[in-house]
Amino acid sequence: MASTNFKDLWDYLKVRKKYFLSPLEAGRYFLFISLASGFSFFLINPVGMYINRKLHSWQRGRTILDRFGVFNIYTLLSALAALAFSMLWVTLTGSGLDIPLWLFGCGVAAYLYFNTWNMTLVPALNMLGHRVAFVTLTVLTMGLGLGLAVLAVTGLRPAAFYWVSGQTAAMAVIALIGLLLIKKNTGEVFSGTRRVLAALDRPSVQGVKAFALPLAGATIFMWMQLQGYRLVVEARAGAELLGYLAIGLGIAGSLGAVMESLVQQVYYPGFYRKVSSADPAARAGAFSALTEKAFPAYIILFFFTVSLAPQLAALLVDAKFGGVVPFIIFGAFTEILRMAGNVLASAAHSEMRTRILIKPYAYGGAALLAGVYLAAGAPERETLVPLAMILGGLVTVVAMWGQVRRMVQVRINVRLLAKTAAASAPLLLFVLFRESAGFWISFVFIGIAGLYFALLQYLAAFRWTVAVKPAAADGPPAADENREAPVYE
Repeated sequence: MASTNFKDLWDYLKVRKKYFLSPLEAGRYFLFISLASGFSFFLINPVGMYINRKLHSWQRGRTILDRFGVFNIYTLLSALAALAFSMLWVTLTGSGLDIPLWLFGCGVAAYLYFNTWNMTLVPALNMLGHRVAFVTLTVLTMGLGLGLAVLAVTGLRPAAFYWVSGQTAAMAVIALIGLLLIKKNTGEVFSGTRRVLAALDRPSVQGVKAFALPLAGATIFMWMQLQGYRLVVEARAGAELLGYLAIGLGIAGSLGAVMESLVQQVYYPGFYRKVSSADPAARAGAFSALTEKAFPAYIILFFFTVSLAPQLAALLVDAKFGGVVPFIIFGAFTEILRMAGNVLASAAHSEMRTRILIKPYAYGGAALLAGVYLAAGAPERETLVPLAMILGGLVTVVAMWGQVRRMVQVRINVRLLAKTAAASAPLLLFVLFRESAGFWISFVFIGIAGLYFALLQYLAAFRWTVAVKPAAADGPPAADENREAPVYE
């Protein structure tokens, strides 16, 4: 091994990883995950956002565990629905399985149930200010999940069911630890069934319905923008274009997902704590502070992705997919619009008026699908299809901004955004080296650009907002606590 370089080791690992799951079993794995995530997307996520919005008020009332008991009933019902639908889906589609149908359904239901609780309890620790526990349990979930999955497929059988079972077991263990930590830190006690059901009163149910049902409707149109276009592209332009498009957009989307996750973990706990106030001016100030932290972070990532697209492609995909570079650049545009829309949607969460989200996502989804349908049949479809997707995202953001301005008296700090863009512009110098996209050269370029990227993110998080005028509501100025040090709130 002394003479083995990094590239040889990477090639070795690429061969060895085929041992874990064959292509057939990988397909079955994605069937598991797709069915579970579908139910999570439409049934669980809207209620999870409601929990984020109300968590601090429940903490003050010492009713977190009671409310979680009610949510557990809902999660169990959702898991049962996933079990039944999964079995029906496999029966109707004739998907080949090497395990009993009922066991497959139980696997989907268990994954949905424990993933829901892991993704509820662990982030709740962060929302309540226990960041060390949050980071520790997040890392343990990934590490233990990978470890148990590998043990399951190597010790039992290299099949998708066992890989999913290993991940599910890890999420269950970490979720239980998270629950015990919340109990310890809140000082609450586990209640009996009668008290849990008492929390399921009519006002609470009406509150969840008013908040979550519109979000569930909005997610349908979000799905059109995130997933639905693929069906149209494949039918109108063929699978090859869809492959390049999905890979290029996927690279940009993965970078965007990581950045958005960091923003949500660092800035959203303080945002949700502040918007739990009954003071409209305080909520507007909290939203202004959120935009002044999130938007610069996304702008920096946009410049990084556009500038390093050839190097990212060389580092992350095979050379035969070199044609994905333009789609990575297009993906940078779609991602910054998607993330901006999500930040603006936070205003609706703060005001508990999620119904207003339906129209923006509906307008954007309709514009995107119509544009993609027309573009996919045109000779220049390689360019027109991603442009249609950008158009859909732009329609969503513009419509969302119109709704937000009528709901919350807030303005965007344009000077701060311009300052961020100007400071990020030097990254565009890497465009001059777009032809230098070998594996090691790309590795070095991304490393250099990454250092500047990290410096800009540091300045955006800790320095730049100190010197700018607060972009708070057009009413009473936001308190200082809504602006600077809340980086870790």
